[in-house]
Amino acid sequence: MVEILVDLQNYELDSISLHPKISILTKYLSQTMPPENKASQIPSQDFSPAVQDRNFFICLMLGATVFPFAFVPLTQLMEQRFDSLVNIREVLFLLSSMHIALTPFFYADGAMQEHIHRRRLRYFVATSGCIFGTMLVFLFLGREYINYFFIFYHICLLWHHTRQNYGLLAFIGLATDTGRVSAYERQALYLASYAGIFGLMRFFTKNTIFDGAEGLFKNIGLIVYGISISLFIVSTIKNRSQWSDIRRVFFGALLTLFFLPSFLFTDRISAFSTFALAHALQYFFFMYYVSASGGGTSALRRSIKLLITFICTSVLLLIIKDHSIWGGASWALNGFFWGFVLSHFVIDADAWKLSQPFQREYMKNAFAFLFQNKG
Repeated sequence: MVEILVDLQNYELDSISLHPKISILTKYLSQTMPPENKASQIPSQDFSPAVQDRNFFICLMLGATVFPFAFVPLTQLMEQRFDSLVNIREVLFLLSSMHIALTPFFYADGAMQEHIHRRRLRYFVATSGCIFGTMLVFLFLGREYINYFFIFYHICLLWHHTRQNYGLLAFIGLATDTGRVSAYERQALYLASYAGIFGLMRFFTKNTIFDGAEGLFKNIGLIVYGISISLFIVSTIKNRSQWSDIRRVFFGALLTLFFLPSFLFTDRISAFSTFALAHALQYFFFMYYVSASGGGTSALRRSIKLLITFICTSVLLLIIKDHSIWGGASWALNGFFWGFVLSHFVIDADAWKLSQPFQREYMKNAFAFLFQNKG
């Protein structure tokens, strides 16, 4: 999901000054432009006061990130006593797996149409290649050797999670006025993902050349994680400005320890589900901000469009995942589902890439309250 380059935090679009006559002409053209041509424009920064508060944003992201780390272990401990907790957990896991159904909103958003057309190689060719290529991989490898695919998939997945964590920490830096993500913080987050990859790989060694290396992968991962934590500690010592708001330090620590559950549990589902659920909840909130960035009626239309896109895509994916419907074709369609997840990575890697002018302006409108100076 969210791929935000922090070196752009201090970028100010308004620093570009235009000749007064050009400014007047531009304003006139924007006012007289026919309504049908405005669909491709980026929505205005008018935002509902209920969600534009920085503290509200921090609380949302804090809840989305912390809740799974408390709830998932709790259900593990209490599942024998309270069946309802287990049912709630299963519903949350289902919703988290469906967060990828939010991504097609970018195709439905009029403000993204021109950009998608310019990047059609990525948004159509590459995404289709992910989906149908993965179907072929599933057919070629079969069930016996499919762990090779899942090793590759989890490498991509944890890197995708890390980029979103990086972006979230950048946003927290903006919301708390504590500065950009430092080089030490960045490396700590990256090393945490590498450690998490080793932690998860131990669950996918069967019928691969790595069979029997589970202990080795876990030990390597723990060593890498130790280095990651050390870099974060160095960062907090060197960057004293972070201590002006303890929430920045807390988020930095939380996101550095994000993949630690991959070493704390002995089964794959528990090891993975904690941070997967946190990632998904963050993404739900991020996409809400993206859809609601128009303000007023525009925000309502875009939010409804996001909801409809999510429901339709979720239903399609659930039908594809229902093996009872497809019989012998279910294995190939299983590949379709995982290919769709990979296409989600490909789309988000571009849509949230704020080093590019269009994406930067698009997301600055969605999160305008973070980029504006206090007072």
